[in-house]
Amino acid sequence: MAAITRGDMQDYAEVQHAELGAEAGIALTDTTAGIGLALDQAVAKLGDDTSNLDAAYGLTDYYVLQRVWYALAARVDFDATAVQRGRSQVFNQVYLLMADAQKRCAAAGHAVAAERRVDLVEYNADYLEPTLEEWV
Repeated sequence: MAAITRGDMQDYAEVQHAELGAEAGIALTDTTAGIGLALDQAVAKLGDDTSNLDAAYGLTDYYVLQRVWYALAARVDFDATAVQRGRSQVFNQVYLLMADAQKRCAAAGHAVAAERRVDLVEYNADYLEPTLEEWV
């Protein structure tokens, strides 16, 4: 299997995320103002595993989508009349795409973030009130 390069990852991002980049106002170029830092993160996380294309594309998706998501988060979603505009739909969709990319990265052996779980916890507050026996 051929090794993937940073340039390949950038080319992939340009094609895969053209519409989202335009919506967020981000040039999908390998610059600091574009997606250069996202590519830095993807390349660093991939490390020497450059023949793992699933991981390379998943990491590229994740970090580029994160860049787009942050740009969308910085935009106001309400106009002066407090009517919600369509940007929130794009924001939510990018979040779902990031979650999908996160799963693909983990499946390819390059987890990008720990999953957060919510567990039920039993908390005993009986000491705050007297027991039934103490009332009688």
